[in-house]
Amino acid sequence: MRQTLIELREEFGRSLLKDPEKLEAHLRDMAPGRHAEIHCIVSAVREGVVADLLSASDALPIDVVIARLCDRLHQRTAMDPEAARWAVDSLAQALGKLQALAACDQPPMAEAAPTKTPRAHAVRSPATAAQVAPPREPEPRLRSPQPAPARREPVAAPIPLVATRPTGSSPPSMGGHAVSSMRGLHPSVWLPTTWSGQNSGSSAWLDAVAFPDATHGWAVGEKGTILATTDRGANWRAQRSGNGAFLTAVAFSDASHGWAVGESGTILATTDGGVRWKEQESGTSAHLFGVAFCDSTHGWAVGDFGTILATADGGGTWSAQASGSGRALYGVAFSDAAHGWAVGEGGTILSTRDGSGSWRKQGSGTNAWLFCVAFSDAAFGWAVGERGTILATKNGGAAWSAQRSGSGAWLLGVASSDASHVRAVGGGGLILATTDSGGIWRPQRSGTTKHLYAVAFSSLNHGTTVGNAGTILATKNCGA
Repeated sequence: MRQTLIELREEFGRSLLKDPEKLEAHLRDMAPGRHAEIHCIVSAVREGVVADLLSASDALPIDVVIARLCDRLHQRTAMDPEAARWAVDSLAQALGKLQALAACDQPPMAEAAPTKTPRAHAVRSPATAAQVAPPREPEPRLRSPQPAPARREPVAAPIPLVATRPTGSSPPSMGGHAVSSMRGLHPSVWLPTTWSGQNSGSSAWLDAVAFPDATHGWAVGEKGTILATTDRGANWRAQRSGNGAFLTAVAFSDASHGWAVGESGTILATTDGGVRWKEQESGTSAHLFGVAFCDSTHGWAVGDFGTILATADGGGTWSAQASGSGRALYGVAFSDAAHGWAVGEGGTILSTRDGSGSWRKQGSGTNAWLFCVAFSDAAFGWAVGERGTILATKNGGAAWSAQRSGSGAWLLGVASSDASHVRAVGGGGLILATTDSGGIWRPQRSGTTKHLYAVAFSSLNHGTTVGNAGTILATKNCGA
């Protein structure tokens, strides 16, 4: 990848390295399939890394410049610190600002775990041969989750969930000043805080959460972690998954029937509320980042390389559906057995009106990576992604329009209680809420700087969000 960047600079000049759209197109052509690395590089360009490298004073040591840019990239995008360092180093070398570095043509992998793009990903897309390791806590999924399964990462472990995810507990600083995900949001617009922490009993990175009713809930994450509660989160207990895969998404149709998906085509299912989890045959080795069930039999899972799987018997058999896209898909939602949507990298939005395999592309109007999608019914829906992107539709996706989030933080999860009440979560503990379908989004105090990867509401008032370091927050009054 680094040699490819050098060749592009030599052929087209430095101006190409400052244009994220053109650069991404060239990289996809010259390095097909290397989604995670491309995402890291393009994300860095979009955050102004190339421009800052070129304008940096010669009096300032390049290692200091790079360190500051790495911190900023990690904080703004929820990218795993090591992935951020790899991306900045690669661009610096391509610009001639750094001596040739040791052979390291792909983002570093954390442990032997999968990496994720993150949905991050914060943020949520796994790479093939080279992956970004899953995000850890910032000290530093991107989510190695963080972009490749961190993710959300075995030979090239997958990058779970979406974009490279952050790791680390407290936000790094730039020049002594904390870089806040609330940038641009004045405290006067914050809604009162009523999100409170719950004891998860785990330090695992939690990538997804599901509440089929007000009392029963499940959260899943790295190393096959599955946590469950039967009392609204007052007590969380670990369930035995029997699998060490990075689990990136979970769905329950009721308090008994549930499914969790993750790296390398992993699908786990339970019919007794998680007392026993059993592996189901997915028929794919692609990393899976999203799952949705509209009842106990009809379900869909999406993942890397445009993968869409479907079942009509509760997962007894899964079959592939033609998505018509080769892009990683990070989120999926169905309002009923017929109407469904999938979102992913490059602003991809796909939809179906029959649930049986006829998927068509919808115009999103953006090339931002989209990590999650939610629909309150067959008409009203929202998709969220990198750099504070929020898209909304009132007609089932026939037309999508951008909404003002007021934040540049990566948004990794979204959930709707009805057509008016919606919440989105993301990097640095950001929680946004709207009570008018997205006409106005306001931040809510989460009380944490941990990256939040998913959110679920079982009713208008009761919601739960999860993140790294075993973070679980809950509200009983809509967060307001």
